[in-house]
Amino acid sequence: MGGSRGRDGTGHGTEVRANDGPDDWIVKVRTGINHARALFQHAMPYSPEVHALADTLKKAREQTLALCADLTESQMTRQPECELALNHPAWVLGHLFMLDAYAADLLGMHLPTPVDDAWAQRFGPTSTPAEESELGGSQLREQMAIVRERLIGRIEALADAEAGPGLDAQTPDEAFRKDFPTLRHLVQYLLWHEAYHSGQLSAWRRAMGLPKVGVAFLAAPA
Repeated sequence: MGGSRGRDGTGHGTEVRANDGPDDWIVKVRTGINHARALFQHAMPYSPEVHALADTLKKAREQTLALCADLTESQMTRQPECELALNHPAWVLGHLFMLDAYAADLLGMHLPTPVDDAWAQRFGPTSTPAEESELGGSQLREQMAIVRERLIGRIEALADAEAGPGLDAQTPDEAFRKDFPTLRHLVQYLLWHEAYHSGQLSAWRRAMGLPKVGVAFLAAPA
């Protein structure tokens, strides 16, 4: 018997001969699978990895907001009685919101937000948490949830785009591009950044003697 031909998903056959050794056969099967996967990815631009990342970005924001949900306006800027000043909730929320606004611009959204040069001076990386804030904690938390939801929608749309570079496009801002060469790098940084400052909120709550907040998006307490 001469052997059989299997389709590899590209319109070409992967010939399996009767006298092929087991290693030869495995290599040919793997080649066929790889061709089929490439064809599937071309036909279906859906990116499971990016959608998983987007879902985690949503959950991270839920956790951040949960850590501030029980706080009064006056508590948002309080400092624990210790020598070291911490990043209080008002500063953390203003800082996270600022990065979301910048990311939205870089992703081509240009959302109407209150983030401007004055905001950057108050909540930028080198700023110091102020003793007073006029943010309006409840209103800001609502805005943060809305902007993050729209940001995630944009990220998923770029990941699923059939034409153009999508998230692999070069980051348009030269200053950001040094650390985040593509939009994909920027989106991944958003997740790290959120988790980093969410940890600061947890530390602030503990120093203030406030009750622990569990994982907001889990059905069972963690």
